Amino acid sequence: MSTPIEFEITVNPVPNVDLVDNQTVCNGDQVSQIDFTGNVPGTVFNWTNNTPSIGLAAAGSDLIPAFTAINNTNAPVTATITVTPEFIAGGDTCTGTPLVFTITVNPVPSVNPVADQTVCAGENVPQIDFSGNVPGASFSWTRTPEAIGLPANSGGNFVPAFIAANAGNTPLTSTFTVTASFTGNGLTCMSTPIEFEITVNPVPNVDLVDNQTVCNGDQVSQIDFTGNVPGTVFNWITAPVHRTGRCRIK
Repeated sequence: MSTPIEFEITVNPVPNVDLVDNQTVCNGDQVSQIDFTGNVPGTVFNWTNNTPSIGLAAAGSDLIPAFTAINNTNAPVTATITVTPEFIAGGDTCTGTPLVFTITVNPVPSVNPVADQTVCAGENVPQIDFSGNVPGASFSWTRTPEAIGLPANSGGNFVPAFIAANAGNTPLTSTFTVTASFTGNGLTCMSTPIEFEITVNPVPNVDLVDNQTVCNGDQVSQIDFTGNVPGTVFNWITAPVHRTGRCRIK
């Protein structure tokens, strides 16, 4: 009989990669590092990203480093990440079933500027509609509580038309703050607020001035005009008045 020989057959395990949840973030958000795990110690996790424009490289291994999410469009952008686990031992590579998950970056909406307005009490202020860069965004607004004739101190996509009011004798200015929001994939992204003002000036009056009758050559005293609103400018004109009368000479 011959001398026995020995040899080995080694069966490597097929690795897997544990589930990674899909993520939705806002443009400019910090995405935390993603560490991959599986059932086989020593597994190498190779990954690819089909949308590098979100701020993440096109490929890598073992982990996804933290990065700042980017979306320069006006709609959500979704990147598909494919992770393939590989275990190498004895010169043989065993490849597990790839895992696919997504990172969606929502756009951050903006609010287009709204011009300040100055109106007089009693004038009609037209409806103010808000707009922005992201279709489907909604808007909310608040304002400081001056009594300018607008009943609500907060609202939605527009400021309704109203009749301007000012019961005082100085200008009233209400400051409006408008914020846009966009919700996609269950996440709401908020804009930077903008502000604008509506100022309602009071309507001035002129206090009563008594009629006067004087004789030719008499000195007529200065007539000072007054009213309810400080700083009012009083513009006046004269019109001819035809009357018959007699001045008594003493």
